[in-house]
Amino acid sequence: MARSVRDRLGAEDRLASARGPLWSVYLDRPVYNLRHAIRRAGRVEAAEAVLDRYGIDQVLLSPADPDDAPLVPYFTRVYGAGSAVGSARLWRVRPRPDVPPAAIAVAPGDEKGAGAATRSGAGADPERP
Repeated sequence: MARSVRDRLGAEDRLASARGPLWSVYLDRPVYNLRHAIRRAGRVEAAEAVLDRYGIDQVLLSPADPDDAPLVPYFTRVYGAGSAVGSARLWRVRPRPDVPPAAIAVAPGDEKGAGAATRSGAGADPERP
């Protein structure tokens, strides 16, 4: 699955997950951790502060993972269905500046997965990877 995720990330894309340290090892790149900010704030919306503060481009979550599952409905509601990557889902939360939003590829069946620009959100201090 790491190879599939890697293939969907641009070289400059910043990635976040509820399992940042784990994915950082598998992907051999920094992955920002959403879990601490959400836990401190007591609400999933606190992830927006991490996305905004660190300029996160994509979020990776596995619906079957107990740490990720509570975040999936929020990201689906705010950013669309995301794109399937193995058993995980990948959401583009901010368009790449070098690619017009209409040109961002969406996997068949994931028409909502192109995502939207990051919404501003307040929350606890985010954690770096």
